[in-house]
Amino acid sequence: MKFSAFQILLPLTVVAQLALAFDANTLLGMVNQERQKVGVPVLSLDARLMVAAQRHNAYQVSIQTMTHDEPNRSLGDRVSETGYQWSNVGENVAAGFPDEASVMNAWMNSPEHRSNILSPAFTQIGVAYNPQGSYWTQEFARPMIMRKRSPKFVGRNNH
Repeated sequence: MKFSAFQILLPLTVVAQLALAFDANTLLGMVNQERQKVGVPVLSLDARLMVAAQRHNAYQVSIQTMTHDEPNRSLGDRVSETGYQWSNVGENVAAGFPDEASVMNAWMNSPEHRSNILSPAFTQIGVAYNPQGSYWTQEFARPMIMRKRSPKFVGRNNH
């Protein structure tokens, strides 16, 4: 597994501390309220997606820019680096909003962001907020389902 220098400088304990500035369950509740309005199943928080969101938020703070992009790492790479095996993945980012209500209002009024929030393709979420620049990140995903194959019977040809 490849790790960037940025990840080495931000161990999980430091990344986790960056998330203490807000209550993830408040934002999750707002997301799920919007999903329920349109009949889409609610999302659950996933610790690995929380780490991916927190790391990306820390990256945005470090470059003082709201972005979906990181050098040589896609969203899928960032989520996979946490150990999450995904089949679908999406992301919302924002900056400059002081609280959960204002950022949710902005996302719900943006067709692309609203689409991620309401997509039935996602079943889990990780969220992060960093007060330094008011950076927000939502990582959406659906885990890959590893199905066991039915055992194949191979008959013997007895002569």
